Amino acid sequence: MNNPPRGCCCGPFRIRFIPPGLLRPTLLRLLRERPNTGFELMKEIARRTQGVWAPGPAAIYPALKELRQRGFIERTGEERGRSLPYRLTPQGQECIQDWERTRDQGGRELRALEELWGRI
Repeated sequence: MNNPPRGCCCGPFRIRFIPPGLLRPTLLRLLRERPNTGFELMKEIARRTQGVWAPGPAAIYPALKELRQRGFIERTGEERGRSLPYRLTPQGQECIQDWERTRDQGGRELRALEELWGRI
């Protein structure tokens, strides 16, 4: 019996190869646009990825707690339903800018490596 590759479920329902380190910068990028609750962030990630990536509460809330403890986000004072939305702090803005610079540099290096690999 052939098993699908480990960590991949490439059917029409869900794909499991989203890098685990991608959630925190994704949350920061979304919060850069506007304050959101954890529930709204879950829904927005699923919407933007057309359901391919739908992190649940067990992933979202610990990530938000860590980002808050590190000073990258804070709660707003404006209740939305039963929740207080999160917003980006100036430190969080710097963090996401650093992450984007690192991502861009990594992309350039990966493209250079692919070009070299193609020559071999």
